[in-house]
Amino acid sequence: MAMVDKNGKVRAKFGLGTEGSPTLALRNKAGELGFVYSLAQQGSPTISLQDEDGKVRARLGLAAEGSPILRLLNREGELRAIMGLTSDGTPVLQFLDEQGEPLWSAPGTLASPTSTAKEPESDRGPGSPSG
Repeated sequence: MAMVDKNGKVRAKFGLGTEGSPTLALRNKAGELGFVYSLAQQGSPTISLQDEDGKVRARLGLAAEGSPILRLLNREGELRAIMGLTSDGTPVLQFLDEQGEPLWSAPGTLASPTSTAKEPESDRGPGSPSG
């Protein structure tokens, strides 16, 4: 289902993502994705914020065990900072280098920042790869 503005440009879309999970995508005036809310196949929610080029810059979600985690990415899509809670509720803040290796952590480290230092460049939203 799509919502269009008075100029016929798609501004919001609700449907199923590429993995069959429900997704809501909001687009700016230029038609670029800016916000995507989706549920992963296992049911955990994710919110992605994208820049004017459509690249994911921030992602808020839940880890496999249900702990909240916020990931911040640079313009190249590299994961550079993570804030979250461990499975026992301990707060953790990490700063990562270009290779995804921890530069600084307090008070400890999260288990793998999702096993990759590079995240997808964009979340396409519901429907085909063009969103």
